Amino acid sequence: MKKVVYSVSRANRSGSTKMTGLGFITDNDLIIACTSKNGKAYIRVFEDCVKDCHAVSGREGEFKGAHYEVREVEFEKKTSSGESTGYETREIEVEYSIWYKLVDTRQDLRGGNMNKREICDEHPTFAYYSGCGGLEVRFIEYGITNFMYLIAGQWSSKKSYHKLKIHSGNKYDCIMFHGRRCRLSDFIKI
Repeated sequence: MKKVVYSVSRANRSGSTKMTGLGFITDNDLIIACTSKNGKAYIRVFEDCVKDCHAVSGREGEFKGAHYEVREVEFEKKTSSGESTGYETREIEVEYSIWYKLVDTRQDLRGGNMNKREICDEHPTFAYYSGCGGLEVRFIEYGITNFMYLIAGQWSSKKSYHKLKIHSGNKYDCIMFHGRRCRLSDFIKI
């Protein structure tokens, strides 16, 4: 099993739905944690989707593709006068667009003797947040608790280095920076 950052989207008549977050990939399947409409957590498995995904050119460790599932759905049968005559089962095909990126799990940067500044200087900027004077994201440390290493103060001469905990919630993931909640969805990938 390998840890991945994923995005799974599905388009239908009423719009599109998108799920993003951290998950795991096996040789065949994508495994993600989800929350149902009534707030209960469950594990969602996209079976055999890895074979449908191909490497993204120019981006190391990124894969994308389309995955199809066949589902059985029950429809109520009605007569021309509107009376119910029972239920009919039909098979429908659902298309998902899947993107995932393998997580950098190099052990030399986790713990060890490296401080925040050394870790930030070691890695290039891969995301940017324009609020709070400008935040450059340099590295994400994945584990039981996820941490983001960033440089603050890009619009001024006073730069500071930070290691911030990534708070995961039902609605969105965020970091807390000087008492301000910054959603990860507001960061721009570079």
